[in-house]
Amino acid sequence: MGKEIFKYEQSVDFPSRLKIHQNKEENETAPLTPTIPLEFENRLNQILIPEELIEKWQKIVDLIADILKVPECMVTRFFRDDIEIITTHNSPAPLFKAGERFQKLDKFYCEIAVQKRKLLMVPNALKDPFWEGNPDLDLNLIAYLGVPVFWPNKKIFGTLCALDNKENHFSKTQEHLLKELKYSIERDLKFHLQYLELESAKKALLISNKKLEENNKKLGQRIKERTRHLKSTNDYLKEQNKKLEKANGELDKFVYSASHDLKAPLTSVQGLIELLKLDTQKGCGEKNSNLYLEMMEKSIFNLQGVIGDILNYAKNAREKLQLEKIPLREMVVEVINDLKFMKKVDKITFKIKIDPDFIITSDVNRLKVIFYNLISNAIIYHNLSPDNHPFIRIEAEKTKGKLLISVADNGQGIEQSQQGKIFQMFYRASINSNGSGLGLYIVKESVAKLKGKVSVNSVYGRGSTFIIELPQ
Repeated sequence: MGKEIFKYEQSVDFPSRLKIHQNKEENETAPLTPTIPLEFENRLNQILIPEELIEKWQKIVDLIADILKVPECMVTRFFRDDIEIITTHNSPAPLFKAGERFQKLDKFYCEIAVQKRKLLMVPNALKDPFWEGNPDLDLNLIAYLGVPVFWPNKKIFGTLCALDNKENHFSKTQEHLLKELKYSIERDLKFHLQYLELESAKKALLISNKKLEENNKKLGQRIKERTRHLKSTNDYLKEQNKKLEKANGELDKFVYSASHDLKAPLTSVQGLIELLKLDTQKGCGEKNSNLYLEMMEKSIFNLQGVIGDILNYAKNAREKLQLEKIPLREMVVEVINDLKFMKKVDKITFKIKIDPDFIITSDVNRLKVIFYNLISNAIIYHNLSPDNHPFIRIEAEKTKGKLLISVADNGQGIEQSQQGKIFQMFYRASINSNGSGLGLYIVKESVAKLKGKVSVNSVYGRGSTFIIELPQ
């Protein structure tokens, strides 16, 4: 049967971690607990079984053999490729010896008990063709009663079994006895692991205590250094906080002053009204009235746009995100309808490539500001020549957890040299611009608040595409 004698080397020291014999390689280490740490599970079969446990198990197998009146009883241990006999019944003519190993064949009684993970009883293997080829039959061991033995983590340790050379219908009492003694062996394994862990922990504690003493000496100096560092950091933070408060104050002052300074156009409107009154008194009011009204309308329109941009900037900087479900196409249509009053907007074709059921999660107010600025800019700087067939196309799609939005037009486009500056505060890419220079800056800041990014692809004279990427 290819018997092989296997002997363990003894390990006498457990320095902070458990030493385990591993053939000719160096001992590996792993912590031991009753629940078996994951890092140790694959090395259970390398744990040494102490002599006192083997002696105890020897008494168990001798007791079973005497009570069941069988010639053989043993405790086995399973390894990856073979089975070892840990202890066997002391008899005048033993059939097996402790330390023997047998290659696994999927034919031994014990192998089948382990595969089933429950008690196995075979009254007479000679009457069952399944057992043909079982090496135990060569020794005339035709009856078997055995149970698998488990480590605390329910992995297989081996078996506890009794074998007979005659047909034997083992009784329920005998089965119960075998199970109870198997539980005793499993408790031994559990306590042995706990003992090894405690021994390892004791040594680890001694080492830790020595290190603790050394660390305590260093700790005093570190505390002093950290205290100095924390004081320095605290002073720095206080200084930065003062600067931040100053910056916020300046920003508030800027918004307040700018909104008031922009009232200057109202003065111009008032002057135009006075001129209109004078012309009316002279009898020539009708002649210049349309011109004056046009100039007033233009001033008021520009004034509203600038004040609106400043207010949008202030809101974006101060208001918290309010995320909600948004039907995106519906929002885009609403923004376009709000812009229908703009001049010559009727000459532009709007192409909304968004499904009516396309729902996103975002801040509705910030998203409206973004669309409002991008679409209104596309309207203002469009190429309205008849042969251009002017259009503005809005698209959106979700991909890899992101939302991609694009607003494209075939308008005037942006010169390459200007494209890196258009998102700066108060920057105007065109000398013909009457806006505040805040529109695209507000777009960039709003997108940043939504934890996204905005970019532009533009060819001067052919059009621009603004791309917004937002998380979803």
